[in-house]
Amino acid sequence: MSEAEAAPAPEWQRLSRRMLLVHPIQEIPRALPALLAVIVAGSRSGNGQLWALVGVAFTVGLGLMRWFTTRYRITEDRVEVRQGLFRRRLLAVSRDRLRTVDVTAHALHRLLGLARVSIGTGRSDRERGGEVRLDGLTFDEAERLRDELLHRTDAPTRGAAASPAEPLPETEIVRLDSRWIRYAPFTLSGIVAVGVVAGFAANFINEAHIDLREGSALRGVIDWIGSFPVALVVVVALVVGVAVVALASTIGYVLAF
Repeated sequence: MSEAEAAPAPEWQRLSRRMLLVHPIQEIPRALPALLAVIVAGSRSGNGQLWALVGVAFTVGLGLMRWFTTRYRITEDRVEVRQGLFRRRLLAVSRDRLRTVDVTAHALHRLLGLARVSIGTGRSDRERGGEVRLDGLTFDEAERLRDELLHRTDAPTRGAAASPAEPLPETEIVRLDSRWIRYAPFTLSGIVAVGVVAGFAANFINEAHIDLREGSALRGVIDWIGSFPVALVVVVALVVGVAVVALASTIGYVLAF
């Protein structure tokens, strides 16, 4: 029996099923310009809400298809990722050329216990031919895969006994000083976040033809605010705005680090 027959190729594996929640959320911001164009075009014919639902459903469907059409496998020689429905792609990195295995996780990944594994050869080109990504695996799977790829020993010589790879001890490189969080409110990320949310909400209200003044509760609040001096209202509005921006900047800073 030959060596190839004794060691069949590993089966293709899927990413974590939790990505079925992540991919649609990731697709909506990317498709936001197209969604806004569809909503505007549909509102001219009086069917803006229907077209908005169709656009969101189509975008969510694309996000779900990313999980169904992505598979990967780790062989003795290569790391392979196969993805795409109509345009099939096979990305592969040779294990003897691996230089980096990075495990990252943004806020939504951490909320679901997921991580993104970026496997690279040290090259950086525009086509990103030297890197493949597994987005996403559970955190335990990502850590195990990183140890397997980085702590791999060389193949034993003929006649020599193979010894298992021993994981290298982890070394702390740098630790974030929590005192730096006090500077987070002075960053501009909060202004950008609040501006994006406010702009999206205003556009949605406008396209949905929602009149906020029709609500009795909201109208009562507006009348109550109008009973105060204009200068006081402006000062309070500025203070509340600065507080909201500072809070958004701090939350963004903590999530980023």
